[in-house]
Formats: sequence, structure tokens, C-alpha cells
Amino acid sequence: MLLVGALLALGTAAGLATVGVLVALRAGRTHVPLGGAFFALFWISAAGIAASGGLRSLAAWARFDSFPLVVALEEVTTPLYCTAGASLLIYVVFLRTGTGKHVLPVALYYLALLPLLRYHVALAHPIGYAVTDWNVNYVYERPLATPGYAATLLLTIGPLLAALGAYAALAFTLKGAAARYRVLCVSLGLSLWITTEALAFATGLAASGEGELLRRLVALGSTLVILTGYLPPAYAKRRWGARGPMDTLPADS
Repeated sequence: MLLVGALLALGTAAGLATVGVLVALRAGRTHVPLGGAFFALFWISAAGIAASGGLRSLAAWARFDSFPLVVALEEVTTPLYCTAGASLLIYVVFLRTGTGKHVLPVALYYLALLPLLRYHVALAHPIGYAVTDWNVNYVYERPLATPGYAATLLLTIGPLLAALGAYAALAFTLKGAAARYRVLCVSLGLSLWITTEALAFATGLAASGEGELLRRLVALGSTLVILTGYLPPAYAKRRWGARGPMDTLPADS
């Protein structure tokens, strides 16, 4: 199952990276290139997070795994979480305000969270790693799930979830059908992904093989839904005037 999980995770990463490239291409052709650049950075960061998990599993399946490799991939993942949170928040606030005055405060906020997240991991003291049927995870000398770590995660994820909600709400305020279509595809894909992840861990389903497979399939499927927002099928082009990054963009873009 490690190979299946690795391939699904890497497929998701490839899809998210593709979205990032499409967003970047589109941003250069709109009146909000700065905001679009941060949105592209969000997708590239999310792709890096997915790729990190996939590479850990792939290395373990191929028996190339080692503690230094697991540590290196974990060390990369934490900054990517902070980058994803900061870039999405910057993008959404940019859409709402039309200015970039918030860029520095948001960047400093997430920059301050980065060492705090690493501090809690170091405090738990990773002493090795465990390879399961689906995952490769740290083994800690002390519990990681402390109130302090939970509070730090909330400070990291809370603004990200608020930004996602604010982005989804754009679907009710945008006038153009093409823009609403794109926002709805992205919002639907992200909401489906996040909801499945939350339910899987809340119900304990993530501890089962079926749950792990479901999580990865939903992640890949959600990525494909998001991709249709930037590579719309012919029906969406005819029905709502949706456009790809290289098509002529509608006036409300």
C-alpha cells in the first residue's frame, strides 16, 4: 500500500503544481498580477506538502528510507505550511481590499510561527520513524499533542480556514459567470478535501486502510475538480464562458 499511497500523493502534488502554473500564467494577464502571484505560491506550497508525504512513502517502499531523509522532508514541510497559509491569506485580503499593505504583517506573522512549530517538534524529541502500510511518521520520545502545540496549530490553520471561507464567499458577490465558475470549482475542491480530512481523523477512519485510501482518492479527486476551474471543459466554456489561462479572458477577470 505504500506504493499506492505514494503514487496518489505524488499525483495530487503534480495536479496542485499544475494549478499553480496555470494561476501564474493567468495572473500575468489580469489587472491583479501581485495577488495572482501569491495565489500561485499557495498552490505550489500545497504541492510541496503533498510531494513530501509521497516521497517519504516512495522511499520507504523502495527501501531507500533513512532517518536523515525523513528529517529533511519534515523540515521542508513546516515552512511550506506557513507559506501556504500566508500566501492564501495575502491573496484573499488583496482581493477584498485591492491593496498590498497587509503583505508584510501577514508574512511576519507566519514567519514568527515557523520557529514556534519547530520548537514543539524539537521539544517532543523525534528519535526515529515508523513505516506503516500507508505512512512514514516520526516516533517521538515525548508526546507531541500538547496544549501548546494544539494552540500553535490553531494559530497556523485558523487564518487559512478563514481565508478559504472568504474566498468561497466571492462566488456570491462576483458578477461574471466565468469568475463564479472558477471560484466555485476551487472552493468545492478545497472544501471536499478539508472536510474529508477532518472527518477521517475525527471519526478514526484515518487509522484504517480504507480510510487512508479514501483520503488519498479524495485529495486527488479534489485536485482534479480544482483543475477544471482553470482548464474548463467545453461545456463550461459554452455555458458560463469559462476560460483557460491562454484563452481570451472575460472582462470581469
